[in-house]
Amino acid sequence: MAGEDAEARVVLAKLITAEYEISHADAIEQFLVEAYGTSMRIFGDDDRHLLRHRRTDASAFAVETAYQSADLEFEVEPLQTLVVTRTSTSRLERASGDAHQRYDTGEIFIMSDPETAAAPLVVASATQLLAAVTLATFPNTALTDPTIEDRHDAHPATLRRAMTFIEENAHRDIAVIDIAAAAFVTVRAVQLAFQRHLGVTPLEYMRRVRLDHAHQDLKRASPGEGLTVTAVAYRWGFRSSSRFAAAYRAAYGVSPSRTLRQG
Repeated sequence: MAGEDAEARVVLAKLITAEYEISHADAIEQFLVEAYGTSMRIFGDDDRHLLRHRRTDASAFAVETAYQSADLEFEVEPLQTLVVTRTSTSRLERASGDAHQRYDTGEIFIMSDPETAAAPLVVASATQLLAAVTLATFPNTALTDPTIEDRHDAHPATLRRAMTFIEENAHRDIAVIDIAAAAFVTVRAVQLAFQRHLGVTPLEYMRRVRLDHAHQDLKRASPGEGLTVTAVAYRWGFRSSSRFAAAYRAAYGVSPSRTLRQG
């Protein structure tokens, strides 16, 4: 899944489904490299390889089902995205650095490097994105137009209350419903207030606030402290370090690594 702003837009995504069946080990390895955007090697004693793979793409996220016929070992470089995984008929053992995990049949877990998976804001923003895009993609009654009351409540005082709540709680796992509650209005009213007066969504504004916190962290870092740009990005909910770097450069005119070096 990809993307930083987890707020739903009322745009129906086109679903695209593709199915593959691959029986050659080298072809399976190449297919998975291209599918997940990272380098990997596959090892196994069994020469009878078979991969069946089905992917339904909804633009911001994808749902995939994979079947493999043999016991395999994968060496995988860090993934540039979060993959929520559930094993249905197999067991899986995973090692990353000093971290070792074992997952039994039916367990659900996040397939990412431990630093990413352990960052609360990264996991929270991924969850919000998945929920938001699901609502925008599939038929439902959750997305409605603002009511007359919502339009009336979308005034500057609502915006100020919402902005204050975001600025004081940017370090926490908060969603649009929390922002609306703090402003004493509905979700649609707070969304309309931000759009009407700032031209952004509440979560876009929160992303700006978190980017500023990341900027301050990088400026305060001491030489030899061991802080990394990636760690700061994860701390403030940015799942992709490359997207974080692009957003940072657009906002401050320099790369985050330069700010970290200069302090």
